[in-house]
Order: sequence, then C-alpha cells, then structure tokens
Amino acid sequence: MPIRTGAEYINSLRGRNLKVYLFGELVKEPVDHPIIRPSINAVAETYDLAVREEELATAKSTLTGQKINRFFYWREVAKVYTEEAK
Repeated sequence: MPIRTGAEYINSLRGRNLKVYLFGELVKEPVDHPIIRPSINAVAETYDLAVREEELATAKSTLTGQKINRFFYWREVAKVYTEEAK
C-alpha cells in the first residue's frame, strides 16, 4: 500500500535499524531525535498537503497516468528526460 499521509510516512521510517550518527553519537531511533525530527516533519507535511490540497500538491504521472505527490514528481520527470537523452 502506498504512503499517503504524513503519519504513514513517519511510521514507515520507524524500526529500520539504521546506523545514524549525529555529532559522533549513534542515534537509536532517528525519527524521535529532536534535531532530525523537524526535517522528517517537513517531508511529512508534503504528504499531508497532497491529501489536503490535492489539486495543488499532486501531478499526473507520465509513467502510470495516476496522481502522484507533486513533491516527488521531479524525480520522474528527470528520469524521463535522462532516458530520452540517451
């Protein structure tokens, strides 16, 4: 199931057992770290915006024709242009 909301995004990051170091110290759960969390919250807001303001924050995928989060659309467009240039 695709991630649709900010809460789903944040939950998807939990429990990954990543080795994240900040200022030389291992961070046990990056999602809960007070320095890392604001960045996570910013990305989570893009998911919530896509649900709250669908016309503003979604785009039609050139690959599938489905609506996708506009904040990730640039990756798809870059891939298409890169493949066309080959």
